[in-house]
Amino acid sequence: MSAYQRFRGQPIPEHASASLKPHAVREVGLFASEAANFYVDITHGLERKIAARLAHVSQTSEPAALPESWRARASVIGALAGLAFAEAFTIVAID
Repeated sequence: MSAYQRFRGQPIPEHASASLKPHAVREVGLFASEAANFYVDITHGLERKIAARLAHVSQTSEPAALPESWRARASVIGALAGLAFAEAFTIVAID
């Protein structure tokens, strides 16, 4: 059972003891969506992101190809937003 299921509608005890107030999320960003409506400039952090992914050797089947493929994808997405490199999200409002 997840913490969400266990404490749904109730403060999580650890949060309450730290005087953290409950909050409601008003929107979420969905990654890898075909209907992007929000772009994040990742120009200054792209190389660090690539290095972090390559550090997880078991998660990268073709480490030699990953840097160029990620740069190419970020460049294509960035062009849609007038940026050098970007990631795209679909922002969905939650009531």
